Amino acid sequence: ESGPCRSSAQAIWRRPMRFALLPLPLALLPFFLAAFAVVAPSRSLLTIGRCRGIGAPAVARRSSSRVEASTTAERCLDWLKELGLDDAQVKKATAKFPKLLAYRVENKLKPTAQWIKELGMDASQLKKVIFGHPQLLGYSLESNLKPTAQWLRDLGLDDVQVAKVIAGLPQLFGLSLENNLKPTAQWFKELGMNDA
Repeated sequence: ESGPCRSSAQAIWRRPMRFALLPLPLALLPFFLAAFAVVAPSRSLLTIGRCRGIGAPAVARRSSSRVEASTTAERCLDWLKELGLDDAQVKKATAKFPKLLAYRVENKLKPTAQWIKELGMDASQLKKVIFGHPQLLGYSLESNLKPTAQWLRDLGLDDVQVAKVIAGLPQLFGLSLENNLKPTAQWFKELGMNDA
């Protein structure tokens, strides 16, 4: 087979990112696009799409979402650096949680970080938490973080102590309040442990 697809595909195949033409689950497309746009913005998604048998309208839709994903990913990377993470830490954090690159800074990341700071966590602690457990930024502020923090307050913790829980055990905020945390706390109470 000859033509632009073959020559473009061969040129892309010779480049370091050899996985670009491998089959990709559709659910991973936004994350692939975000990473692809950051790592290799010069490669043509249109050419890759055509070579994979994707029609022009679908490629155009994906191409526009690629630009949006690229911009979102770049803003996320810049924001992480503004928080004080160096390049190696940003790379490790995004490797631990690639979905982080798909979150909008203004709508998701900044409000979550601001809420955590308002609990009493300083910038250096926030940086450590994000580096150690970047998934925390993916938790829903309204469905996970705030209700769990309120539940901890109801158990007798103040905001500074809640911030310490976030710093020490951020995964706790990803657990279901109704299906995990409350039943576990009740079980401990039944064993004779008190609230103190």
